[in-house]
Amino acid sequence: MLKSLALLLILAVPVMADTGQATSLPAMSESSWTFTDGGNTYLVGKQSGSVLILRSGEEPERRPKPRPIPIPDTLSGVKWMSVIVDPSSPDQAAWRTDSALRSEVERKAINYRSYLTTESDVDSLGFRSLLQSTGTPCVIMQDANGKLVKTIRPTSLADIMAILEAIK
Repeated sequence: MLKSLALLLILAVPVMADTGQATSLPAMSESSWTFTDGGNTYLVGKQSGSVLILRSGEEPERRPKPRPIPIPDTLSGVKWMSVIVDPSSPDQAAWRTDSALRSEVERKAINYRSYLTTESDVDSLGFRSLLQSTGTPCVIMQDANGKLVKTIRPTSLADIMAILEAIK
């Protein structure tokens, strides 16, 4: 058993040829086997075989989640509202055709458009840089002349409805 474990490590751990040191790989995005040996923790990807090594005493890298931009109490001058969603998220895709959202947009007399992040319109309208700085999903609000009023990163359909509530 120990021999096969050592073989697994030799085959799976990338070694820098000039130094002979093992390198740590990025965090696992797949299910993995975990074991500890010599104070180090090893995560081996079940499908890829890639290995993440947590050295003794080290903490795994923690990537902070982007903080949602708070929804203001009131927004004025909004005549255009664009919602950009991630095409791989069924929940976000459902926002595009939500009847309550569309009814509220119509009641507020706001021009509403929705896009997937992969659509070329995101680029042609100049939204790509806003999307990159805000994150996905993204709500872009503009005045009647197309001037940016506010960009917000909602976390749910309820957040978008709250944004609509704030528009006066």
